[in-house]
Amino acid sequence: MAAGTYKPGGDANTDQSVSFSMKNGVAIYGGFANSGSPVLAERNPTTFATVLSGDIGEPNNNGDNSYHVISNDGNKLNATAVLDGFVVTGSNGGDYGGGMYNSGSSPSVANCVFQGNTASEGGGMYNTSSSPTLNNCVFQTNTASVGGGMSNDNSSPTLTGCSFRNNQSDSYGGGMNNFNTSNPTLINCLFQDNSGGFYGGGINNESSNPVLTNCSFQTNSGGLIGGGAIYNSSSNPVLTNCSFQANTGDDG
Repeated sequence: MAAGTYKPGGDANTDQSVSFSMKNGVAIYGGFANSGSPVLAERNPTTFATVLSGDIGEPNNNGDNSYHVISNDGNKLNATAVLDGFVVTGSNGGDYGGGMYNSGSSPSVANCVFQGNTASEGGGMYNTSSSPTLNNCVFQTNTASVGGGMSNDNSSPTLTGCSFRNNQSDSYGGGMNNFNTSNPTLINCLFQDNSGGFYGGGINNESSNPVLTNCSFQTNSGGLIGGGAIYNSSSNPVLTNCSFQANTGDDG
């Protein structure tokens, strides 16, 4: 897909329930020039930004934006469904997963930026009974009541080289929320400047056991209760070679 901004249902759509959806066996690549006939090796998602935007209806009015920019609800995706090289933004997810909603689906996502999305849970991404694979993705300036950047419900995604920056939750899990036996694997990931209104500025774990290797937590805020970087409740995460710097919370 060429550089430019694409909206669910097209520019004229005002139906907030309309979303993009992925499909098994289909790899979707963004970051191409919008002229000529570029080949895959010539793409550059940074230079040629390909944006999937939920900003339908009145421009810059969040209230009428798409509930989900991308919704993979029960379409049973596996790793052959690929999204690579996109900016996902502008959702108003009234319930779950503003940027991407995965239910019973585990796609592959790479080189994508989830930014400026909102939802009740999982502003950037919400996974329920899903275990997507994410590589080199960025979650930034997403907001939610729970899990500003990402929220996982009975899900165990694998994230490599991903960053969570400036995401915010009103209650807990500013960067990521894990609950109901969610055991994600995080490798070389960064949590920076995320905030939880009550606890778990970087990550909140509830009855979940994530595995983190070579991850960094910097200047996250745990809010009124604590756990500036990580808050654990009935959880036993495994951390190897991880660093904690300048995180704050009333406790922990």
